[in-house]
Amino acid sequence: MSASSAPVDPSNPIEGFELRGITIDVFRAMREEALNRNPDKNHWTMAQLSAFIVGNHEILKDDCRFGKVDPGLTLTYEYQCSFIDVLKQDQLLGLVYDEVVGEEANMFVSFTYGDNFIDLVDSLERFLETLGEGERDKKICFWFDMLVNDQWHALDRDFDWWATTFRTAVQHIGQTLIFLSSWSDPAMIKRAWCLYEISCSKELYIAICKDQEADFLHALRNDSGSIIASFSRIDLGNATAWLEEDRRQIFEAVRRTEGRFHGFNMAVVGLLRDWVTQ
Repeated sequence: MSASSAPVDPSNPIEGFELRGITIDVFRAMREEALNRNPDKNHWTMAQLSAFIVGNHEILKDDCRFGKVDPGLTLTYEYQCSFIDVLKQDQLLGLVYDEVVGEEANMFVSFTYGDNFIDLVDSLERFLETLGEGERDKKICFWFDMLVNDQWHALDRDFDWWATTFRTAVQHIGQTLIFLSSWSDPAMIKRAWCLYEISCSKELYIAICKDQEADFLHALRNDSGSIIASFSRIDLGNATAWLEEDRRQIFEAVRRTEGRFHGFNMAVVGLLRDWVTQ
């Protein structure tokens, strides 16, 4: 379930990129914490989890989209660093740093902040269940932005860093798992950053939550063309981003590539089509 991409340049160091990853136990503990705070699973989008439980720079702003958020109730505000760095200093949610954090991630998770976190955890569990015998022996450490990166200083990096170091790091991690929600009309393929992440990927996998799995497999067996057709609608030129400046700079980076927008779209569609075929 992979598609080839440009190889990582060994002479280009991944300077300043957080390479650590987390095991599925971290996601499960975070799911339990979220549902203890609010048992309505539909409440917990990635954005809600980031703001109210993990903590991030946005909740300190007067114009925070979530209104007034008490930063003291988040898990990282006291230390003003990433969740895994807090975990290294202070046990949280019953997790032990050395047991749940790997020095190097081997699976990059791509998602949108409008996606449901509870469904994501479900899809990751299902993904691990479906691994082959040999793959199951390998410890999967997920690179998940919200929990491995410092969310209080996320805007300190300029776009050139994200367009170069980030791309190299995603390819270094090697495998990208994209969360499709819903599989038939995923928000991911309409978001500029997510499409950019897919374009950086070396090997692609897809995760779908159990609630949608039967429907997806039915379509895969009986009408795989409809799945490929839905992916073929991908067009970076119509994609959106939370920050207009991000969208503009992604467009500028793509315009500097040889294939420009058409080449970018074809590369992303090709990766997804290869996954469906395989």
